[in-house]
Amino acid sequence: MVSLNKSIKEYVILKFGEEGEEIKYLENGELSIADDAPTEIIASDNLKTLNKITLQDCVWKDCKLRIPNTVKTLHINGSMIDIPDFLNYFPALETFGVSQSYGFTLEQLQDRCILKKVIIKSMDVEKIEHLSNLTNLQAFSLSLNKITRIEGLENLKNLSILDLSHNKIGRIENIGHLVKLEELYLGENQIQKINGLENLKNLRILDLSNNQINKIEGLDGLNNLEELYLRGNNFSFSELDRGEISSYFKDLVKLKVLNFKKYPDSGSYSFETQ
Repeated sequence: MVSLNKSIKEYVILKFGEEGEEIKYLENGELSIADDAPTEIIASDNLKTLNKITLQDCVWKDCKLRIPNTVKTLHINGSMIDIPDFLNYFPALETFGVSQSYGFTLEQLQDRCILKKVIIKSMDVEKIEHLSNLTNLQAFSLSLNKITRIEGLENLKNLSILDLSHNKIGRIENIGHLVKLEELYLGENQIQKINGLENLKNLRILDLSNNQINKIEGLDGLNNLEELYLRGNNFSFSELDRGEISSYFKDLVKLKVLNFKKYPDSGSYSFETQ
């Protein structure tokens, strides 16, 4: 049996059924668990600063958690979580990330009202839904999924960062109400037209790279735009020089980064400035 020694730094005890126990020390209030499948996690008596938990390549089933309700950040990578209402163990959660894992759906977020940042990556999500109560969300990423349509963001009016890159989205829609948006990442989709951005006056970064866009339009009024990425689209500038291309963006007075590069072996125009 592991004894609890209050004189040493903060730690938790991982229990593995009948197989024994292991002490796991915290670093700056962070607990990382990899490749283990504990049946119970018990906080030491002096544990008061557990802020972040990272699970890597874990299989969790019927695991009991006896930890402070102070965890604000939870990351799950390459794991299987077979615990009903798992997120209920983390009532103070503000940042949640999950990638390449099993046992999680968007529906589990619907009552997480205090969440500020959510990253759901490589989870085969096909539809944006169950987010209506996440009104405090400031950053939201659903990159590397299977989303075909932008929807379900009606109540996320405090969003400043939205990442829907690497999906199957065909058009820009249903984001005009996100007036606090400062960063929008829609690269690696199937978008054919730039539109629906006119209300996003606070937008600083816009990534539309590697889509199917063939015309520069829909950028009027984005006066705070500082970075614009349009490389890898279907523009043809074979008869235009660098100056003429720049004229398309002359009204974007704060623009600092313009990435407008076609692949050299395609015979198309190559243009990139920073």
